[in-house]
Amino acid sequence: MCSLSYLLKIIQPNNDFKDQVIGLMGTCPLVHEKEMGFPAGWKEEPLWK
Repeated sequence: MCSLSYLLKIIQPNNDFKDQVIGLMGTCPLVHEKEMGFPAGWKEEPLWK
């Protein structure tokens, strides 16, 4: 996800990928952040702000 976000920011600076990921992670009951490889506090990382 980080690599995709980084590349999309280069290709299309005004994309909304990170907002979509954050929204999906917060609303989908099937999402398990830890099992998907997201570290604790990942939303606070500069890439996702």
